[in-house]
Amino acid sequence: MFNVRAPFCLIEISGNVFADLMSWRQLAAKQTEAGGVLLGARRGPHFEIVAFTTPQRLDTRRRFSFVRTGKAHGRLARQEWRRSSRRHGYLGEWHTHPEPLPRPSFVDRSGWKNVYRQALQPLVHIIVGTVDIALWYCDEAGALFEGRRLTRSLGRGRELVN
Repeated sequence: MFNVRAPFCLIEISGNVFADLMSWRQLAAKQTEAGGVLLGARRGPHFEIVAFTTPQRLDTRRRFSFVRTGKAHGRLARQEWRRSSRRHGYLGEWHTHPEPLPRPSFVDRSGWKNVYRQALQPLVHIIVGTVDIALWYCDEAGALFEGRRLTRSLGRGRELVN
């Protein structure tokens, strides 16, 4: 679970989603970035991430960049929306970086601002590093805030409070 202090927001990543995201880490020197969209529920100012899309055939993957292309991620998001009886929708974006503790690049921040201009609602953005996951929250005005981790997954649904 992540906490954004101002504005106050809790962002929960289900244990299996956290583990699945970590499985996309760029651990080998030649692995390319991966990414997709985050899916889940909004609960007032809080988010519950329950699924995500994975790289699709038409996406562009390089060592230091990932670009979603085509309509596959939107189609997968709509499938989850229908499957969940309209409870789980688009919450934001995720991608990997080949660094232990990931930080957003200028390109990341610019892209997130463009996504916000289309969505016009709070969003979550995750970068999966080689050691840890980092998270940013985009509020209703488009301002970015880094999330602070409250818990660390230990697998099998158990969590450790930091």
